[in-house]
Amino acid sequence: SRLLTDRWIAPTGSTDKINFDAAFNRQRKESCLGLVVQNEKVEVICSRTVMHENIPSDSAAETKEADRTEIKVFINESKQLCSSFRSCVFQFTYRESNKATHILATEGLKRRETTYLMNEVTSFVVKEVDADRRWTKSVNA
Repeated sequence: SRLLTDRWIAPTGSTDKINFDAAFNRQRKESCLGLVVQNEKVEVICSRTVMHENIPSDSAAETKEADRTEIKVFINESKQLCSSFRSCVFQFTYRESNKATHILATEGLKRRETTYLMNEVTSFVVKEVDADRRWTKSVNA
């Protein structure tokens, strides 16, 4: 059975949380990764979109394999980065509780943008991050 929460959950203690999602456009053979790093106070440490073009695929099977390969690259890079931390946990989350990064990835794909922002998110994600902050404060009150 699936335990479902429809909101982002803040990390505890002095932990940072990295959420990411990817959006794909098979017709244009493009993808965009959206990534948001937040702390226990729900403050944005950084956010990023990364566009990838010319993703090779001619069939649905190749497309699925390309999707898996691209996501695997991000996961492997994340695991390498984790080697410099005391602890690191990877956990799947459903889209309902990962809305900010989902919006970041899909809008980044539409706009064909690669961005890197410190201490903020792009304007089209501010509303969702603020909603997560309000929800977190109400739960912890």
